[in-house]
Amino acid sequence: MKILVDAKMSNKVRDSLSSYGEVVSLPKWKGLPEPVSSHPDMLFYPLPDGKILVGRDYYNENRGFFDALGCNFVLDEKTPNGEYPFDVRFDCLGVNGVLYGKDGFVSEMIVRQYQSFVSVNQGYTRCSVAMLSEKCAVTADRGIASALSKNGIDVLTIRPGHIELKGYDSGFIGGAGALIEGGVYGFFGDLLSHPDGEMIAEFASRHKIKAVSLSDEPLSDNGGLLILREAYLR
Repeated sequence: MKILVDAKMSNKVRDSLSSYGEVVSLPKWKGLPEPVSSHPDMLFYPLPDGKILVGRDYYNENRGFFDALGCNFVLDEKTPNGEYPFDVRFDCLGVNGVLYGKDGFVSEMIVRQYQSFVSVNQGYTRCSVAMLSEKCAVTADRGIASALSKNGIDVLTIRPGHIELKGYDSGFIGGAGALIEGGVYGFFGDLLSHPDGEMIAEFASRHKIKAVSLSDEPLSDNGGLLILREAYLR
């Protein structure tokens, strides 16, 4: 499988990820601020129907890159552009038929594929949540934690900060890792560099999830991952 990652991801994390699949750096998108210009969770959304949504302008500007991937992409007429909240078009979170995001700023193509929509104040919704599985999550955002809990998700609420993202005071826990394969959640750096790292690892273990530190570096927000499994390939 191919693993699409932030162009600025560290070599140590890339090397660890390469044991799971081919690691591919994403082209930067000029419409987003430089620190997040190639963050997967800002540029794509894996739809429930098995296709991947991407903005038309970003796709057209990098047509050769996308053609080489051999993947089924669906094009949104609008591409995330500018500063917050105009950059969160794809940065929403879908779990168990419910979509969480900032009302009025999420792509309608995403909203239409879910049974219900829950509005939250934090527009960087997917960035803010480490979904360890469809049953459990980790976040520092209390509003999102409350919304998820009301829909039966077991949520561990951690303290904010302590995650590197160049150009910003801090990154988000959701952007600092991803579910790599069944039961394995990889963190971009040393999970124990976060003051709540041990608590996160114990919470994951209770839910039969193995939390893996992909390097010995400080935890870093790289916008998660986009994994192209066989189901996505044409």
